[in-house]
Amino acid sequence: MSGKLYAIGTGPGASDLITERAARLLAQMDIVYAPAARKGGDSLALSSVREYIGNQTEIKERHFPMSNNTEEKQQAWQAVTDEIVSDITAGKKVAFVSLGDVMLY
Repeated sequence: MSGKLYAIGTGPGASDLITERAARLLAQMDIVYAPAARKGGDSLALSSVREYIGNQTEIKERHFPMSNNTEEKQQAWQAVTDEIVSDITAGKKVAFVSLGDVMLY
């Protein structure tokens, strides 16, 4: 069975500004991925949607380096991509949340 990936933009970061559809989808996810700018830091995108995430949902905050080092960024992005693909292949409903328009990235 194959899962599905949902790219969910959180808007400017205020929890009352996400769409009803985004809130409904977040409540149904198996896994939500959220980017964090600092290792061990909080994800701003996650903080704006946390209240909509279901109790059954696993949250995976992943560090996305804010660096000029292209190789470092690409390695981090690839690791997260591989993890997401593995979850989808396992049949999970997965969301990736990001500030602004997530499809821009």
